[in-house]
This record gives sequence, structure tokens and C-alpha cells, in this order.
Amino acid sequence: MDLVGEHGFGPQPLERYQRIPLRAGIPGAVAFRTGEPILVRGDEAEAQFPLLSAFFTSEPMGRHCDWICLPLSHLGVGLGTIV
Repeated sequence: MDLVGEHGFGPQPLERYQRIPLRAGIPGAVAFRTGEPILVRGDEAEAQFPLLSAFFTSEPMGRHCDWICLPLSHLGVGLGTIV
């Protein structure tokens, strides 16, 4: 899965998440695979999705807000996710 747009990423997490394997255990990849929206509580995100720890160590954003990851599809075919 390729990152197409972003807001709020610093250089280090942006480089890390430019291209994400669909099997990765992060909210966007999980929402894409399941086709279901995922609500991630900011204070529980690292415990639920350990691969997000690189994002949290470099940016203050994330811990203090909740995220919802919505799958994007067209005619039943997955196109990506929006967070």
C-alpha cells in the first residue's frame, strides 16, 4: 500500500510509512484487508498497533486524539484507506 497524501507526519515517520505491506499490523492496512472501519483510541494505539511507536516517538500528535480508519472501495474492490 502506498502513501498518497499525508498531513502531520514528520520526516522520519513519513519515510517509514511511504510504502506499507498490506500484512502490516497498523490500522490502515487492517482496515484495507478487512473492509471494515477501525476506531483507534489514541491512548491505546501503541498497545493495539506496536508498529505505530515510531510515529509516536517523533511526533506529539496521535496520543491525544482518536483515529478512525475507513476503507475505500469501488464496486467491491479495495482501493485503500483514509485515516
